Amino acid sequence: MLIGLATLAALFLALMQTRIARSEAKQATGMATETAKRESQRDRREGERERQVRIDGLRKRAARQALSIWTSTSWTTDTVGNPVFAAAVRNDSEDVIREVVIRWRYQENGWREWTAEMVRSKGGGPLEYTSVESFPIVRGDELPLEIEFTDIYADRWLLRPDRSIELLQERTFRLPEDEA
Repeated sequence: MLIGLATLAALFLALMQTRIARSEAKQATGMATETAKRESQRDRREGERERQVRIDGLRKRAARQALSIWTSTSWTTDTVGNPVFAAAVRNDSEDVIREVVIRWRYQENGWREWTAEMVRSKGGGPLEYTSVESFPIVRGDELPLEIEFTDIYADRWLLRPDRSIELLQERTFRLPEDEA
């Protein structure tokens, strides 16, 4: 009978130890899952930060390209004495700009514009425009030109006469790892 009680006590003790071991294993699994989840969230946040740094770098390069565009204007007269307006757009950046629209004030209430498919990059020479004007343009030593263009990064910019730039339409950045 004592042996039976001892066996029963040993069985009870083994069951209790098994329960405790299961409980501890469950706790350890829960903690491991939580740790893995936190690490995954941290990796995701770190990846997003790295991605944002890369996008910001592209934006800075795009703005730098926008500020590498220069204009000049001049006035002369043709052989008959009509005013001749000449404008040039120079791109000192490393990349071509496309879909170029150049605007200038025409008379008091209007604007004229000239479009070009592209302006070549540094060393490609300026894009030039000449027009004999039968009506006077608002004149000055330098005629302020606005330039709207698409840069190499597919952003659409407006460059104002005061050299301020406005991003009109931003391209959605897709990095190679975004495709996966």
